[in-house]
Amino acid sequence: DAVLAQPSITALMEEYGRERVLSAVRGVLDEIRRSVLAGEETEIPDEAGAADAVGRKLEALAGPFHYRVVNATGIILNTSLGRAPLAPSVVRHICEGLSGYCRLAAHPVTGKRFDRDILTGRLLAEVFGVEAATFVNNNAAATYLVLTALVKGKEVIISRGQLVEIGGKFRIPDVLEASGAKLVEVGTTNRTHLKDYRNAITENTGAIMRVHTSNYRIKGFSSMPPIEEMAELAREFGVLCIDDIGSGQAVPFSPKGLPEDYPISRSVAAGADVVCFSGDKLFGGVQAGIILGKRVTIEKIRVHPLARAFRVDKATCLGLEATARLYLNPERAWKEVPVLRMLTIPEDELKARAERLHSMLDARFSPRVAPDKTYTGGGSLPDIELPTWTVRLRCPECGAEGLARALRMGRPPVYCRVENEEAVLDVRTLLEGDEERLAEALSRLDPATLA
Repeated sequence: DAVLAQPSITALMEEYGRERVLSAVRGVLDEIRRSVLAGEETEIPDEAGAADAVGRKLEALAGPFHYRVVNATGIILNTSLGRAPLAPSVVRHICEGLSGYCRLAAHPVTGKRFDRDILTGRLLAEVFGVEAATFVNNNAAATYLVLTALVKGKEVIISRGQLVEIGGKFRIPDVLEASGAKLVEVGTTNRTHLKDYRNAITENTGAIMRVHTSNYRIKGFSSMPPIEEMAELAREFGVLCIDDIGSGQAVPFSPKGLPEDYPISRSVAAGADVVCFSGDKLFGGVQAGIILGKRVTIEKIRVHPLARAFRVDKATCLGLEATARLYLNPERAWKEVPVLRMLTIPEDELKARAERLHSMLDARFSPRVAPDKTYTGGGSLPDIELPTWTVRLRCPECGAEGLARALRMGRPPVYCRVENEEAVLDVRTLLEGDEERLAEALSRLDPATLA
């Protein structure tokens, strides 16, 4: 009763309801009793302390869990932190659409219901110069749907060097087996020639398939036929050419001094029948599996029963539409899509940002500015090091791992790297306002208590 009389408990009841709070109070008191009986509790908390423990217990139960964090890891497409941050105009469009009803699947002229992917599909087709486009909830689903809808029961020829496993134990051979397609391996791990595909084609062949190898790369004595030759071979034998390019590079990279990573435009120009890729990697949008191709092929995919199972929600439709709109003008995309901006920040600007961050941080953590290297992440441009600048922190009382843990658990949470007994803050992935958020988070930490 004394715990229930605390003012903080009254506030908790308004938020969580009386029964749930009562259950939490009983749970906290039981934990205290067990600790005392076991000799583990040296200081029994008073009523206010027990009430605070109830609040922490309910917060751990109810969250929030998925909230804004500061990404100071330097990994642009950090999968654990949600991959691509969205452009401000995209966020505004999503919020406006979600704040009430939105025209998700109502025809603007007739008012009748129609498929939610039609209008954004037309926009994507215009952006990429293809006959038609559709999309599902992620690229793994896109790959599975394409195989099931187009080549179930038929042979699909893939190079052994592309039979990869990516994050989440997603294995290409397993996907083919689940789709009902029959895997035909050709070539070797490091070298596959066009003749290997040619020699493997039979009357049962449904498709030749190329797969983005994500974080896996073979260098040195290795070769793969270009997509142009694969598409031409597929046309010669009347089979499909499926190109799962994963990362979704939607604009040319070489003019910006970056290497190309399975560019969408090249696959389309080569005449691949189906091209699929992720919406939340180099494309810089929401999680989605985008599928491009000829109208008759895309229609077969759209009407397959699994397309309904993999259908996206209205938030994804809003985000994908708004991101695709930016690519109507590639120069606008370079300016507004955060992923593209982060990839091309000049080194001198990165250094200046690191120096500015350094001037804002608590001197108790001995901050110092230093150059470093980082990566794009998300399986994109995996073998390309990006030069960057960092601010490095030391905490003799708790060590680098302890400091990184305290930053992650703070408000706002900050995620960083740990290298050579230092917590490393990489400025390449800091968004507008993140320097101030980071400085605030660090100012709340006391090295003495972290020990």
